Amino acid sequence: PSMSPIKILAGLFKGLFVQSPRMLGFAQRFLDAWNKHDIDAIMTLMAQGSSYRDPLSQGALSGEAFRAHAQALITAFPNLSFELTGPISIGDRNLVAGYRLSGRHDGPLPGGLGIDAVDPTGRELALEATMSLRFDAQGQVCVDNHFALDTLAEQLGFLALLMPREQGDYQFGAYYRLNRGNRAPPEAIGITWLLVRGG
Repeated sequence: PSMSPIKILAGLFKGLFVQSPRMLGFAQRFLDAWNKHDIDAIMTLMAQGSSYRDPLSQGALSGEAFRAHAQALITAFPNLSFELTGPISIGDRNLVAGYRLSGRHDGPLPGGLGIDAVDPTGRELALEATMSLRFDAQGQVCVDNHFALDTLAEQLGFLALLMPREQGDYQFGAYYRLNRGNRAPPEAIGITWLLVRGG
């Protein structure tokens, strides 16, 4: 026999009341461990089988790979802090919370910005971010920490440009300038001029 809608809703609410304190407690302990820069406490919360990803991690991480990534972030931002700002949404086995990520970039920052590592810039970072926690039946958690990579890049002094690779007959790319502090005038300057005919 089919279950009545009232019993289905009652079961869902019961699950939420049971799960919510545990998930909220985990989220608070997780943020506290990050704010204390306590790598061991972070790793204790991320039990075997749990995973973490953010825009700089280049995929989901667990175990020692996650430890190395967490340590790299704390090295890059020695005063890194997470401030819970809300809103907070809670489901049966998941929690999503808004927070503010801030810190001063005083160490090398590896990962997802197009080069191996970004040298310290001394710039202040302030990002609005969202953390999603998804728990399985065994209590393992998948943490998805989302923030806008282009905003992070701009705050660190990067040019964050969106352009197509190709459009019609055009192909787009990028350029760079190497400055080694030499103030002497250049001995030669080369210019390439392309003239398209019949197009």
